[in-house]
Amino acid sequence: MHVVSGLDASGKAHIEATFPDPANAAGSLWAKVDPAEPLPVPVNAAFSVRFDRYLLPVNASRQSICIQSSLVEIKSLEECTGLVFTNPSYDPVERRVIYRPSALEPDTLYQITLFSAAEGGFRAFDGAALSFDGLSSSATSWTTRFKTDPAGAKVGALPGEVGGKHCEAELTLLCRCGSCHGAAGPAMGLDLVGGLGSTAVNQFAHQTLLGGDAASKPAANPPKFGVSMARVRAEDPGNSYLLYKILVNPASQAWDPTLAKGETDRLRRSVVSGMAMPAQPSPALSQSEALSVSQWIAAGADVAGCPPPSAADCSK
Repeated sequence: MHVVSGLDASGKAHIEATFPDPANAAGSLWAKVDPAEPLPVPVNAAFSVRFDRYLLPVNASRQSICIQSSLVEIKSLEECTGLVFTNPSYDPVERRVIYRPSALEPDTLYQITLFSAAEGGFRAFDGAALSFDGLSSSATSWTTRFKTDPAGAKVGALPGEVGGKHCEAELTLLCRCGSCHGAAGPAMGLDLVGGLGSTAVNQFAHQTLLGGDAASKPAANPPKFGVSMARVRAEDPGNSYLLYKILVNPASQAWDPTLAKGETDRLRRSVVSGMAMPAQPSPALSQSEALSVSQWIAAGADVAGCPPPSAADCSK
């Protein structure tokens, strides 16, 4: 693991912890944080934690992290004092959780602690515990420190912020998957050409049925991850089955060398049924295209206001 902080070329700022191997962060635009001499961090900084496995979305939560001004070492969230509440979001494409603290004070030294599953913290999608063995003196937590900017400096755009229209995501889905999921007899009833909102957004993914369950809408708290999922759950890419259909495409393993070996196969066996999307011979989505779909979902999966694509658009 390594932790980095600073401004990148686009002016975004955050602290990032990357699992599991610092060597995979070659080319990072972030300056390393030395806990003994912390770099100034903007008071509206975001904190990004990235994993080599897909997460159980329910554990990508406030209960997995403590940000406090007290510098006493802690082992569980119950010991966290002066908690700075955060607004977490999880992107399964990059396997990244972003936390946005709500009330950082200027010129203040903070301690940030991450918790493993043993303390109610991070788990992989199949329930496997993600520990900190080899990364810290504790197998159940990991801690570092940062200091906020003395003048209370802020930055504009924060990492992972989404909003507005995401027409490129709709265009990608239509052009790559529209041959199977078009208006004329769409496979599994999923129409990505003229019925994205009515057949995908907050609509039940029938391949995630359990035991012949005849449910007509996604379950809020399914008994197992991958059961009774929505095809697209607005504002929640981590619980959107369509995204996992894209991620099990064999090409996804080549996107990022930090993805754990065999993770795509584990995801397919546990969560995804049928063919990956898009089906061959259509080319697989690139990581940036899959990320645009994830960001579209996180922004609310709005389907209004995007111009209908032409054949020329799909040939670009």
